[in-house]
Amino acid sequence: MIGKQEKNPDLSGIDWKADLIKIVGVYDTFQDLEITTLEGFNGEEFFRTVLKDDEKIETIVKMLSQVASLDMFDQLLIPVAFSAATGNESVHTILEAAGQVENFEKLKDIDWEQDVNAYVDALKAAAKLFDPEAEKMIDVFALDTTVLKQVVNELFETESFELILNIATYVVVNLEAIETLTGEADLAINASTINWHEDFLSLVDLYGEFQKLGFDDVQDFNQNALELVKDILNDDAKFNATKAVLNNLLETSLFTAVVAPIADAVLDNVLVDAKFKEISGIIDLTVLTNEQWIEDFNNILDLAKKANELNVLSLKLAEMELTTDKAFTTMKDAIATVLGLNILGDDTVKNKLTTGLLEKFGLISENPNFDNVVWDEEIVVLQGLIDS
Repeated sequence: MIGKQEKNPDLSGIDWKADLIKIVGVYDTFQDLEITTLEGFNGEEFFRTVLKDDEKIETIVKMLSQVASLDMFDQLLIPVAFSAATGNESVHTILEAAGQVENFEKLKDIDWEQDVNAYVDALKAAAKLFDPEAEKMIDVFALDTTVLKQVVNELFETESFELILNIATYVVVNLEAIETLTGEADLAINASTINWHEDFLSLVDLYGEFQKLGFDDVQDFNQNALELVKDILNDDAKFNATKAVLNNLLETSLFTAVVAPIADAVLDNVLVDAKFKEISGIIDLTVLTNEQWIEDFNNILDLAKKANELNVLSLKLAEMELTTDKAFTTMKDAIATVLGLNILGDDTVKNKLTTGLLEKFGLISENPNFDNVVWDEEIVVLQGLIDS
């Protein structure tokens, strides 16, 4: 049998008389929308009309709340909907592969009247993001972050939204496209550690910083990637905004709980495919804290900015400033920055990477002993070579 289906939901709790009276009330409310016929009905035109009229918005809110208050909504429509979903072979297969059949069943037991009203409040708040007078009613590059946070807060007034996000996380992680990237890795994903509400608010902050980069159309991303990077590095405001975007992403629990484990598995799989199996599995991206990720990316961005000031990104040796005092200082900074990255781990990890690379290129015939190598001291030595 596909899924757990309730073919005969318990209807004993439905007050049919009260529900019929409520349905008449729903119809009366619907009439306030002044829809007299569906012939030639234009959905976009109707949507624009509703957005221009607060009374019509309130009418729709009232109507949806009336529907959610029906006994049959909670005791008939919800069970039937879940039975149909779990009875669908494709849906059940996806949920079973992700280990989420039981969690999906939990959705059925939620107080959906309360949640529907909260979702309606979120939709009501989201209506402010649209401009019914504009040709393009919503501009994804210029959304009001205050309104977005209001929408987020309304969504997390529900019981179901966070559970849906947890289920979706496991489903996405088990998609064939992800498995192709991660290989046969057993991903240690624990969505229960994610603070979804806080993370969504951080992502809104991320979006607010992204707006400062000045993109206003998808075509802006079609420019040469290297020119785009140089434009950001040459503009302090855009550079600081880029840092803020990354910091907002890296500080989320979603990043450490989901993104980092996937990135770790992808890195190992890529190294094996690229015939660098000698160093695959040595770097562990899952042990880094949010603060360590932020530190690494900030240091990398700062180094990139310094390199750009030396015209390194011109990729033309004749244009690079490599013989000045500033260049030598930047080279020493680069050594300290790269070898000091948290991603590369402690001395033990660096020694294993060194051994693996030497083995890869056939530079050693037997395993050397790097146990006594202290990389902080090696950094000073390497920096001294720049000065000599």
